[in-house]
Parts: sequence; C-alpha cells; structure tokens
Amino acid sequence: MHDLYSIYLAARLAAAGLASCSLLDEPNPATHIPGELYARYIVPTQPHRGWYTNDEDGRAEIGELIHILNDVESELHGLGGPCNDSIEMQFSTDDDALSFWGCDAAEALAPDLKEDDEDDALLYARTNPDWFYYRTAAGDKSAAKSFEFSQLLATFALGGTNEKQGSTALLIRRGPLENAINNEDLKNAKAILADLNYGEFTEPLAIPMEDCLVVSSGLHTFALRTRTGKDAYNQEIDRTLRQQDSFLSWARPISEFRWTPPVDPARFEKLTYDLLSAEPNVRRVRFVGSTNDSDAGRDLIVDMVTPLTKQEIEAGEAQGDKILTPRRILVQCKTKRDPDKSVSKSDVRDIRDTIERHEADGYWLFASSHITAQLVEHLEILGRKTYVDWWTRHEIEAALRRNPRLIDAHRDILRPSQEESTTT
Repeated sequence: MHDLYSIYLAARLAAAGLASCSLLDEPNPATHIPGELYARYIVPTQPHRGWYTNDEDGRAEIGELIHILNDVESELHGLGGPCNDSIEMQFSTDDDALSFWGCDAAEALAPDLKEDDEDDALLYARTNPDWFYYRTAAGDKSAAKSFEFSQLLATFALGGTNEKQGSTALLIRRGPLENAINNEDLKNAKAILADLNYGEFTEPLAIPMEDCLVVSSGLHTFALRTRTGKDAYNQEIDRTLRQQDSFLSWARPISEFRWTPPVDPARFEKLTYDLLSAEPNVRRVRFVGSTNDSDAGRDLIVDMVTPLTKQEIEAGEAQGDKILTPRRILVQCKTKRDPDKSVSKSDVRDIRDTIERHEADGYWLFASSHITAQLVEHLEILGRKTYVDWWTRHEIEAALRRNPRLIDAHRDILRPSQEESTTT
C-alpha cells in the first residue's frame, strides 16, 4: 500500500506540473524481507529542490500542492480502505489466483531471479482496496494488478506534456518540470505490461518522476526505479546535441573561419561562455558581472573536472585509481581591435595573485587572436604550480568545428570562409 499510494500521489503532482518527486524508502525494521517498506518520503525535487519561498508565489504553489493532496485523498478513498466499512479489509499471501499471477509477475519482472531469492520478493493480495501486488527482492521493480488503480492513473494523472525524442530518451516538459524516459526502459516496461496483460495491450500511460518511471496499461501498473529526473533530462540534451554536432561536422566540414574585426569584448565573452558550456568535462559556467564592470581579473568562473597534472601526481595527490579532480577555474577573455596583434604578458597581469585572491584552482585564458611567445612561457611556468590553460583563435575554431550548432549565434564575430566564397 505504501508503494502504490505514494506512486499515485507523486504521479498526480507530476501530471499537474507542480512537482517531480524523489521517492525515499524506509525499510521495515521488523522483517527480514529486503523489499518490505515501512515508510516512504515523497520529496518534491523539481522545480525548487524541495524549497518554497515565503512570498506570494511560494505560498500559491504550496496552496496548489495542498489542493492536490486533498484531491488525492478523496480519489484513493474511492479504491476502498478503512473508509469503506461495508467491505472487510483483507490481506493474503496464500491464494491460488495470486500464486498463478505471481509466477507470471516474477517471470516478467525478474526472469533471472534465483530460487534462493524468491522468498525475498513480495507477493500479496488485498481486498478493499482490491489488487494483486508483486515487488522484486531488490525493490527496483514492482507491479500491481488493479483495474481501479489503472483507471485512477488514466483519469487523473494524464496531464499535458511537451515531448521531444532525443537520441536515447524521450524528453518531457510539464510546466517547469523537465524529465526524461530512457528508450530501453520504456521498451522493457511495455514488454512487461504486454506479458502481464496476456497480449491484450493498449498504448500505456508513462509518467516519469525524479527517480521512478510509472507505466500503466490495461489491468496493470508497473513501476521501475530509474533516473528519469532533471539530471537525466540534461544528460540527454547534451548527448543529443553532441550527436547533432557530430553529424553537422561530417555533413558540412569547416576548414577555415573568417573573423570580423573589431571583436566586441561582450560578444567574445558570450562565445567563450557557450564554448565552455559545450565542453563535456565542464559542470557549470558563470559570468562575473558585466563586461564593463571591475571583475578583478576574472570574466567567468568555471567548475570542471580535469585529469591530475604531472606535478600533482608526483606530489602524491593521486589516491588509488583517482585520476580526475574537480576544479574551480578563473577565466579571462582578451580581445584585440587589431586581429593581427597578439595578446601579450602585459595584458594579463598578476595571474598568480588573482588565483589566490579568489581561492581558485587554476586559470584559463581565452584570446580572440594569438598570444606572444613571452606570454606562453609565462603561462607554462605558472602551470608548474597550478592548473593553467589557454585557448587562442586556433583552439576556439577547433571547438566550433566540434560544436557547429554554436556558429549561428556568433556570426557577428566569425563565420565559415566557405560561406563567403559561396555568396561571391
């Protein structure tokens, strides 16, 4: 009952576009059965990571949540339970029809289940409310046979969605909520429901939450604990964009770029921001003030993951198999009005002091032209003590070839040379 009732509440909140919930299970301390639930916490992870502001908007959202809770209570009472005292509530684990269905459920949900683990799976029948229920020993999959429960989901949890197929998952937006359903997970869920419904299969209702996918069809509802929340959505976006970039790079290879002088500093910062955001090892990029503000030697702050440097490994910072480390990097963007003039050491002063002042782990220079040999030598010396990198026009163009979708947004700075030859 903990499983189905909590799933229904979370599904209702998701369908209404109010919250994408994480389900936190508390095992039953009075039983040896791994899958047995004592309680479940429903955490509204999206859209505010469980926090609501104490203002008019926040109180309005909380009011909507309470309204849904009230509706859910009335809807679940329709299934039966203590409020329906005309029918006795019964719980059974020993029933011929249940045993027959339980064999089918075990075969569908856990075909590789070992005999030693069979006793750890949950299988029972309820009367008032009426359903058969099966939950794997691992607790990651569950199924219920209940026409009334399936109808509840189909009636009240069918909200409006904005869907788009990604490369490996279905992307779903419901108001401010962003979720993703892995294609293989959905395919397997449909196959399980087809088996449980003995081939009488209708197109299912699929409801992603933050860490659970609920799929319902016919008499059955299936739940799979899997990543279907904001993180899965963002990863699928990145994966699909990389796939598109790979195709564009193949279909329209770019050999050269032509830059349009003078390069606007603010627009160059935006180009740098977009290029950094597209790098797979970058977790977050943030601007520091506006272009004309005093930024104390920094234009952007980047949280990223990089391999340990040779000096860090020699200093004994590598622990076990650890070869990657998170870093907070200060990024400076330098432009020249004359595109043939290089950025020099005098243009980037006090790098070491800037890194220490902001308690950063490294420094990254982006130059719209080239940099002098003296500056390269200076950066290499600094790199012996801390993480240092630099991108000139050459590296920037290479990154745009890897991410050609970014070119259209920055044609005021540079564009493929092929376009000019085509137009002339």
